[in-house]
Amino acid sequence: MSAKSKMSPWVKGPQHNWKTTDKSRQDAGGDIIEEVYTERWIYIFAIAVVALCVVGWWWQASLDGWSRGIVLAATVVVTAYMVVMSAAMVVFWLVGRFLRSI
Repeated sequence: MSAKSKMSPWVKGPQHNWKTTDKSRQDAGGDIIEEVYTERWIYIFAIAVVALCVVGWWWQASLDGWSRGIVLAATVVVTAYMVVMSAAMVVFWLVGRFLRSI
């Protein structure tokens, strides 16, 4: 089996010369080491989505009629988005780990 190729170093991203949030390198033993640095706005977005779900589920319980239906429908959509994106993140992480182990 051939040796693993060395991963690319830090590169500049397309927006305002930002560094990428993902860094891979190869250590002395030939193993690939990954370091992931997430931009701060992703944390703010995730907290806002979770807070929106909590507020939506709490608020719809105190409403009646069409307003409850509208708030409930919006809350279900945002909650489904959060669940699907979280599941996709886990699946992509597992697939990435599998592909890097090959």
